[in-house]
Amino acid sequence: MPGATPEGSNRFAMKMIDQGLPPAAYPVLGRTGLKASQIGFGTYRVTDEDPNHRSALLKAVSLGCNVIDTSTNYTDGHSERLVGAFLREESIQRDEIILISKVGYVQGQNLDYVLRREQTAHPLPDVVKYMDGCWHCIHPDFIQEQLEQSLERLGVDRIDFYLLHNPEYYLMDQLNRNPDQRLDQVRDIFYDRITRAFRKLEEAVEEGKIAYYGVSSNTIGLGPHERTAVSVSQLWDIACHVAKDKNGNPYQNHFAAVQFPANLLETEAILNTNTDGELTTPEFCKQKEIAVFVNRPLNAIAANKMIRLADLKITKTEKSVAEHLKIVMGLEEEFNESIATQFETPPGTPKPESLFVWGHELSQANLKSFGLEQWKHIEFQVIRPQVNHLSAAIDAQIKGPIAGKWSGWKENYLAELNNLLESIRSDFSKQSKKQLAKLATKLDEVLPTSLRNETLSRKALAFLLNTPGISCVLNGMRSEAYAKDSMGVLKLDRFDVKKDSYDKLTA
Repeated sequence: MPGATPEGSNRFAMKMIDQGLPPAAYPVLGRTGLKASQIGFGTYRVTDEDPNHRSALLKAVSLGCNVIDTSTNYTDGHSERLVGAFLREESIQRDEIILISKVGYVQGQNLDYVLRREQTAHPLPDVVKYMDGCWHCIHPDFIQEQLEQSLERLGVDRIDFYLLHNPEYYLMDQLNRNPDQRLDQVRDIFYDRITRAFRKLEEAVEEGKIAYYGVSSNTIGLGPHERTAVSVSQLWDIACHVAKDKNGNPYQNHFAAVQFPANLLETEAILNTNTDGELTTPEFCKQKEIAVFVNRPLNAIAANKMIRLADLKITKTEKSVAEHLKIVMGLEEEFNESIATQFETPPGTPKPESLFVWGHELSQANLKSFGLEQWKHIEFQVIRPQVNHLSAAIDAQIKGPIAGKWSGWKENYLAELNNLLESIRSDFSKQSKKQLAKLATKLDEVLPTSLRNETLSRKALAFLLNTPGISCVLNGMRSEAYAKDSMGVLKLDRFDVKKDSYDKLTA
């Protein structure tokens, strides 16, 4: 399948405008001529193994979304597979859909591959070994290999935008290992790696495998004083230099997009001047006709805590966290005294008395250091799956008279552990709700009156897509209901967001 075209994207936009969406919902992406929906479908944590995710993508596109953002590392390639299956199976015109993918992370299957190469005479060059389970690489050889795999998973001939994914890992790694290094020397090596990557990406354009390239970075909007800041003006200069070397014309480069996080609480990329000292990142990109994609519009990081910018439903609990902890710890002691002594676990696995300890673990944890979103991750991605897995394993193993006692204890423990987890989540929700209430009050002061009864998440999306210089807001939409709610923001009244509006939010 070929890629998006100005004609195809305009055709899609006109169909949606005929169905009631405003023309402003489809700005042109810089100098590409492509018309993009102001809200795009982000596929982080989206997989081809969940039919709900495919339904959500279909719903979003049917409601006007023609931008899909994915990456080689999202759900270890399953995100790209979902997008590829969607493009093949649905009555979608490929030339109407703007497809973004990214390269750089060495995780999952990629990490296994790189580790195997480490044992050969030809290890992958320029690998940033940032931390266990998360390495990074933008070496041309890795880009070439990853691009071929992305094209195969997506089932397309060409990717419209192929972005280097958080290349600042090199800066962070070097400065963590040796904080006393001269920053100018570290940056020289960093931008040399960017230069070599851009040369490879220009080759990929020439081969017809990508249409444009760019950079997705969490630090691209930071001020020049920040040690890990990535300069969009310097990226532009490098692209011009590469193009001049290649064809004699610096302006015939295909560096056409940047992506960074921005939301109501993280405003640095909107307000900070770039390292040229004159323009903000969106202003510079507008001047150079570079498309600006924004991610994490509803997941803000403030004071090292993740805050979900959405209205919260608080579950009422009859007892306090301390009371629930006491009950759960009592049940864990009962298990150790009367059940754990009656069976054995396989060699090399934890002893029975150390299996159910979450009550004791949580009683000693500094819960105040978490935010609601961090807690939800721990609850739903760690505690609940682990306890359910343990329970199923014991169900399959335990026999004889003790099985009945185990069954009764398990039913009681799971119910009380659920009460404890809900109680902790309720406390976090109350804290977040207080913080969000203050933000919502400030937000209403800078919004038109017609939007003040909207939910916080819709207000947050509307604020970004009405911010000058932002081309498209990428939002994760993993259910049909969420896709419908988010895409409905395109129909809301338009307004001008000024810089002082952001100042008022953060005051």
